[in-house]
Amino acid sequence: MKEILEKALKRRRGSQRNSGPQYRLEKQNQPNVPVDLDSTLESQNSLEFCLVRENSSRGEEPPEEETQIDIATVQDMLSSHHYKSFKVSMIHRLRFTTDVQLGISGEKVEIDPVTNQKTSTKFWIKQKPISIDSDLLCACDLAEEKSPSHAMFKLTYLNNHDYKHLYFESDAATVNEIVLKVNYILESRASTARADYFAQKQRKLTRRTSFSFQKEKKPG
Repeated sequence: MKEILEKALKRRRGSQRNSGPQYRLEKQNQPNVPVDLDSTLESQNSLEFCLVRENSSRGEEPPEEETQIDIATVQDMLSSHHYKSFKVSMIHRLRFTTDVQLGISGEKVEIDPVTNQKTSTKFWIKQKPISIDSDLLCACDLAEEKSPSHAMFKLTYLNNHDYKHLYFESDAATVNEIVLKVNYILESRASTARADYFAQKQRKLTRRTSFSFQKEKKPG
């Protein structure tokens, strides 16, 4: 089970790699029928749900691949695709920041500059609006959490055949909510950009591991 699902379920099972299998949400009494993540909890007429590995059917897979989840987690997963905006600070080079409105939905992430910027900040940075299609999102990771009042996260997306990293900061509660929301969206989409990104990371890790092993084998 992937790390984001482990956090949501408060369980630690299996590998914590980000590039594992995809999962879908199903009602307990309707096997092999994915729940529409754009729907509301009230419309489901059920309080029992489970996560099932993609490309498998309930009854065909080992029991550990099917995970029952609580109703609060289901509510979070369904609401993750609904639009919500957050006021955060975008971090630029030399640690300059600009205040932005970060709008997140199941379709896209929108970054809009806040108009009432401090004069000193406006002098250094001219932030333009950014719109990122969800199919181009690759990862959203907690980068730093120093205290309840300060944390950072990194958003990675595909931009003109290159992977671009954007850094943001806010209070820890806001940052963790954003990371959880974006990762729920990522988990529910079979994105080619995301799959390629983690495949590339794995290749780099394999090369580094192989290089280190060769260095250790050399005499002296």
